[in-house]
Amino acid sequence: MQANEIKKQISSCSFTHRGPLFRSETAKTQCPKRKDALPMLPAASPLLADMAEGRTTATRLVETALAHATDPAGEGVRVFTALYADQAMAQAAAFDQARAAGISLPPLAGLPVTIKDLFDEAGRETLAGSVASHGEGPAAQDAAAVAALRRAGAIILGRTTMTEYAFSGLGLNPHTGTPRN
Repeated sequence: MQANEIKKQISSCSFTHRGPLFRSETAKTQCPKRKDALPMLPAASPLLADMAEGRTTATRLVETALAHATDPAGEGVRVFTALYADQAMAQAAAFDQARAAGISLPPLAGLPVTIKDLFDEAGRETLAGSVASHGEGPAAQDAAAVAALRRAGAIILGRTTMTEYAFSGLGLNPHTGTPRN
């Protein structure tokens, strides 16, 4: 698939929701042309084009993202509450093999993304940046936004911290750390 086709398919879709987007049962992705497409930031388009045209691979993108996330001099220790390095590398390798074999892939196939700790992920506890949420148990299913990213082929690198319950104009979190970004 050519880069322009990817951009065209994704830009023709809209993301709508009913109620809080972070809960699994309340949001829905709608796309008249492709049910698995999502709108995306223009910054992702060059990465998708580079993969589609063989200038890079999902494995390289994931390795680079993980290197930044684990750099002791970087922000990763304060940004990530969980990293899924092994899972992400396995998914990247699978996408690279499928792409090399000429198999048609979803629009975001191989693109590394992170999930804010406000969104449910099946089997993982959603803390929303708060210690008060510990012990509530894992989510039964992915939030609609997370499920849509997975269907679109995005590779989830891990969970990122946030202000407690997304309620701070300053971006501070005394529990999980405050990234400088």
